[in-house]
Amino acid sequence: MGTRWLERFFEPSKIAVIGASERTSSMGGAVIQNLKTSGFKGSVYAVNVRRYKTVHGVPCISKIGRLPKDVDLAIICTPAHTIEKIIKQLGRHGIHAVLILTGGISRKRAEQFRPSKHPLRKLSREHGVRIMGPDCLGLLVPELNLNASYSHINALPGKVAYLGQSGTLASALLDWAHARGIGFSHFLTIGDSADVSMPDTIDYLSTQRQVKAIMLHLEQVTDAKSF
Repeated sequence: MGTRWLERFFEPSKIAVIGASERTSSMGGAVIQNLKTSGFKGSVYAVNVRRYKTVHGVPCISKIGRLPKDVDLAIICTPAHTIEKIIKQLGRHGIHAVLILTGGISRKRAEQFRPSKHPLRKLSREHGVRIMGPDCLGLLVPELNLNASYSHINALPGKVAYLGQSGTLASALLDWAHARGIGFSHFLTIGDSADVSMPDTIDYLSTQRQVKAIMLHLEQVTDAKSF
């Protein structure tokens, strides 16, 4: 699917956090807090079945079907067994960009190094949803004050985009760079690449005016032809 709908990940106006929580120690709680404290100017919606009125001051909705129709990006922070159902609901609701931070989705060993065989790839195609992840750090775009990740540190503004495959290494790099005043135009990891691949993301970032260079961390190349 190439770069289709990727602008909704990197330039969202409205974001929904699925599995938002009042617990700041949880992934859903960290993401909501980061979106608030980073100064993101767009609209943020929390989704939690427990029917909270707000989560950390953000309006909370109990069902995906009650979200506005023009939400650009949904961030999933719920347990692995819920993801398939949520993707179907998001597709029916017309939300085309989904960032899955959750890990632990079971796959056969033969599928681990072949993203095209990932069980979420078929769902992506069937429901018209672009999926970044699962099992990724999230993404940060300092120019937009966007921290859509579970990182406890915001990226400083810069002209280099970082694109990695390891959340652990990315977190360490972000800590190191922040302490030295080094910034980034974009900072993200793509996790298991169920749909959005590293080549897709490179193609998109290379068209952005603020990106002067792209820094990659590769643990493996699973689709050499695309490079």
